[in-house]
Amino acid sequence: MTTSLGLIRTVIVDNDETELQELVTGMHEAHIPVLPLRYSVDAGVIGVPDHKSLCIRLLFVDMNLADSSAPSPKDIAPTIAEVISAVVPVDNGPYALIFWSKHRHLADEVLQILGERHTEIPMPIVVSALDKNDFKMPESAGAHKAWLEGLRKGIDSVVQTSPQLTALMAWEREIGKAASATLHALTEVLSPSIPWDIAKHADNLSAVLGRIAQEATGRKNAADRPDEAIHLGLQPMLVDNLERSSATADRIREMWVVSRAVVN
Repeated sequence: MTTSLGLIRTVIVDNDETELQELVTGMHEAHIPVLPLRYSVDAGVIGVPDHKSLCIRLLFVDMNLADSSAPSPKDIAPTIAEVISAVVPVDNGPYALIFWSKHRHLADEVLQILGERHTEIPMPIVVSALDKNDFKMPESAGAHKAWLEGLRKGIDSVVQTSPQLTALMAWEREIGKAASATLHALTEVLSPSIPWDIAKHADNLSAVLGRIAQEATGRKNAADRPDEAIHLGLQPMLVDNLERSSATADRIREMWVVSRAVVN
């Protein structure tokens, strides 16, 4: 049930545990939730969670996972394909593949090989490269603010390479906010109970959900298929909250105007 807490949208894959943790610390400083995964030549990507909990939008991968002294595109490409296959669900949707490496000049050749020999893996909508050192938190406290701003701008610049990914990620975020607002609305209509009477509070919530389900599909159908009844009952609230959220979200209309396809 822990998969119900939320989907993992940002993943880092690296073969060096120390560098992996440094990069994660940097991402956390930027308030970006991220799942770190270590890669080894023998075991592949270690600790990949159930794909049901993954909905990746940003995948950061060290290009030289085999730690070769002289990496070549033909050696790098199969490893990158292995990582994508292990980490990105087949029904994932659009995502950005971001390399960090001293060998960023090899990225185009790696992509060409992936396109020729690994067509079965989910294809990213954006591919870019960033300097890994920019993600490591500086030791100097005075340099921290500038570093943090540069880190955020670096990640934003990758996403904004694709207006479609930018808009869809914003839309996905607004759906999450609308769902949270819907759950909050449920607690707002609960019958008053004694403060911190947890059992009574839970009973009141159960009663509200029951009434919503019965109003949506009727008593019998709600009893036989409560999941469908609750879904149908909450759907109008969710849609209303989504419309409210989208209407007030910063730059959301501008994002869609930029991203939409030209209709001839």
